[in-house]
Amino acid sequence: MLYRPTDANGDMRPVTRKADLLTGSRAVSAACASRLRLFRGEWWEDADEGNPLLDMLTRGDKRDQSPAAICEALSRYIAGTRGVASVTGAEGRHDRPGRTVIYRFSYMTEHGENITQEVAEDALL
Repeated sequence: MLYRPTDANGDMRPVTRKADLLTGSRAVSAACASRLRLFRGEWWEDADEGNPLLDMLTRGDKRDQSPAAICEALSRYIAGTRGVASVTGAEGRHDRPGRTVIYRFSYMTEHGENITQEVAEDALL
């Protein structure tokens, strides 16, 4: 798997040669980070693609907004990422005063490496 690198803001960095592309577990990690930043309905080419976080937080049912329910949904979403063999753990918390939702995931890549990533979304609560 080859994946285009991004900067700290998630913007794609220029690639001038094949050696600039990410491979192996680094490519899988970048793909997960990119997919976590994409909310369902944002991509013009496929409105069904994207993580379900905003859908879950804007529904009226409070059970869908629990950290456990959201972790389960995001874990299923991450498990569908190319190169992810299995999701090995997930935890989430709401920082209500800071209006931030923070989720931390661990997953095993098809290359045998266990990776932990965190996503924090501001102003969702």
